[in-house]
Amino acid sequence: MGRTLAAEDPERVAFELLNEPVTGCKGAEAATWDDQLGRLFAAARSSAPRTTLILSGACWGSASGLAALNPNSIPDDNILWGFHSYDPFILTTQGALWAGDFIRYVTGVPYPPYEHKAELEAALSKARARIRADAPFMRRSGMLDYLDEQIAGIDTEQELDAQMDAPFKTVADWTARYGVDPENILLGEFGMIRQEYGNPDVIPGAWRAAIFAT
Repeated sequence: MGRTLAAEDPERVAFELLNEPVTGCKGAEAATWDDQLGRLFAAARSSAPRTTLILSGACWGSASGLAALNPNSIPDDNILWGFHSYDPFILTTQGALWAGDFIRYVTGVPYPPYEHKAELEAALSKARARIRADAPFMRRSGMLDYLDEQIAGIDTEQELDAQMDAPFKTVADWTARYGVDPENILLGEFGMIRQEYGNPDVIPGAWRAAIFAT
């Protein structure tokens, strides 16, 4: 189901119903998750009437997934609303083998990229060489274009800040729209990958510390 965690009150326990549901955020898939979340909540609340429950949206528990929910459909004052933020993905999840067929070829992108131009260019050269050598032949051109597009969106301070701020603005707008207390919002996951299993590349601790400090 999920995981337990200690809250500020040592006698208060929070329980996440389901981590990163993969259902889509729109249309029929969104309606499916609404139904599933409601049933999960009812089952958990019936056996744990005093436990703080953490509810999240679909789309891997993203801010967009949370924003697709109507919190008024679950009238309960012992709820935390959770989301995860890994934007921009090309920085936070670089090298991950489980995150699609593009990001696995990209490692060594520094944070912040505009302050480490030499390291950024070296990482891009390495990524392009990997894509040309190892990616499916028919996908290579598209992946190279996508790499350039993703880097172009984070290569200035303003562009990077905008991408990192976007999920939090989405959630802030959602809380304002539905009157949700911001103190009941939980950022459940964030950060930057250190090293992917089976991948020799390690992200320097200074870059990871900098993204946490942001």
